[in-house]
Amino acid sequence: KVLTKDGSGSIFSIMGGIMWAVQNGMQVINMSLGAAQSIPFMEYAIQQAYASGITIVAAAGNSRGGPVSYPAAYSKEGEVIAVSASDSDNKLAAFSSIGPEVNFIAPGMDIVSTSLESDYVSLSGTSMAAPHVTGLAALAISRGARGVGGPDGVLAALKYGAASIGLEANHQ
Repeated sequence: KVLTKDGSGSIFSIMGGIMWAVQNGMQVINMSLGAAQSIPFMEYAIQQAYASGITIVAAAGNSRGGPVSYPAAYSKEGEVIAVSASDSDNKLAAFSSIGPEVNFIAPGMDIVSTSLESDYVSLSGTSMAAPHVTGLAALAISRGARGVGGPDGVLAALKYGAASIGLEANHQ
């Protein structure tokens, strides 16, 4: 965990968390966070995690019509799996960023989660969608996908198990 209870954090805490994951042999990182621009130090930390065999999943961002946020935008280099959000009709959520960097779309509307203020809260965003794919990545790893190409093997397994919702046809 690299963010405070109110969801804020510094680039240094994020980089520290990534490097901790590398040093402690983690297999999957969920990054339900984003920045508007590339940050060279964070990119370096992500490259190190990827090179060590860690599968990284990140939220695409909540800026419909806007670009995919970082670190999800690093999916262009294949180092990060970028996730947009779907709504209850299995369509792209109105708030979700979308672009060529996006690998998957997962449920992101009215996701029930725990909260510090109350027992449960319903939240929406790509930060709610990314953990769905992170969990699937962990399952793929448990079934041996990481042993067949590291993070690329995990991505291939996820793609193999995914179903198209016809987004390309709906947004051309």
